[in-house]
Amino acid sequence: MKAVIFIAEIIFVVAVVAVGTGLLLWLIIVKHAYDKFNLSFKSKYVQQVISSIEGFEKLEYVPKGGFTWDDVRNAAAVNCGDKRYYDSEDLLMGEYENIRFQISDVCTRKMVRMSKKNRVEEIFSGQMICLDQFDDTKRSNGHIQIFEKKLYVQHG
Repeated sequence: MKAVIFIAEIIFVVAVVAVGTGLLLWLIIVKHAYDKFNLSFKSKYVQQVISSIEGFEKLEYVPKGGFTWDDVRNAAAVNCGDKRYYDSEDLLMGEYENIRFQISDVCTRKMVRMSKKNRVEEIFSGQMICLDQFDDTKRSNGHIQIFEKKLYVQHG
């Protein structure tokens, strides 16, 4: 009976090590390759397509750049959550018809306590656009526009 338990323990340990090794290899190889492809695609093709649209000039793409937590807090456009859980990336800067702009993905989160457990809760995830000036065709009372990552379909 002890031999059966010992063999079961060995099989369990081997299975855990195999799964752990597989996950590590996936993180190292697959995720790295995907991230590299994603960066190349955005840097080369997305920026090229946007540059070809009339009106866009001086485009610069900074994959790891974005709005700072202080930028989002000072804009008071969305709840900025806890600074340590804040993330912003995929910063695109440039001019559209001589109006400077910055657009970036933003994700704000906060720590919440539920049933004696802590977990990080997402508050906002979407894109924010900062425009330096407005022309007569824009209807806005602020300098930042926000787009959540939800698709709203209007029927009618």
